[in-house]
Amino acid sequence: MRNKWAESGKTCKFPQSLMIWGCMSGKGMGEMTVITSSINAQVYVEILDTFLIPSIERMFGDGSIIFQDDNASCHRAKSVKTFLQERHIMSMAWPANSPDLNPIENLWWKLKKMVHDKAPTCKADLATAIRQSWRQIDEVYCLSLAESMPQRIQAVIKARGGATKY
Repeated sequence: MRNKWAESGKTCKFPQSLMIWGCMSGKGMGEMTVITSSINAQVYVEILDTFLIPSIERMFGDGSIIFQDDNASCHRAKSVKTFLQERHIMSMAWPANSPDLNPIENLWWKLKKMVHDKAPTCKADLATAIRQSWRQIDEVYCLSLAESMPQRIQAVIKARGGATKY
């Protein structure tokens, strides 16, 4: 998952912003990286190869997983689908205009709060604060997010596709 990161520091004239990619599962935090280029399918495959694959291997070994991302166009590119298929990674299918049920959105929110509390004042401090905060998120929190998926789906069904608390 990727996230555009914006953070205002107390002494910054302009808000600082970074793009990050990170992953999580019910087993805990996966890898995270700061992205310094624009994202297209080729860059996304490189990110998956460099950060997702080692995270899967560390957390699941040879076990099977279902990979959930957002529906960004670069995530749906043929080269990305081929990459995932070649590595036997099943990608969760969902409609393009569906409610965002991805638990990592809750993780981004928590991470932003943690980083805000560190009050970074420049991009370098922001990157450091993000990395430190990422490492502080524990497995119990990640498991609670993963286990919330049935409730998330039920809430969307009950709301007939409308807004939910998630």
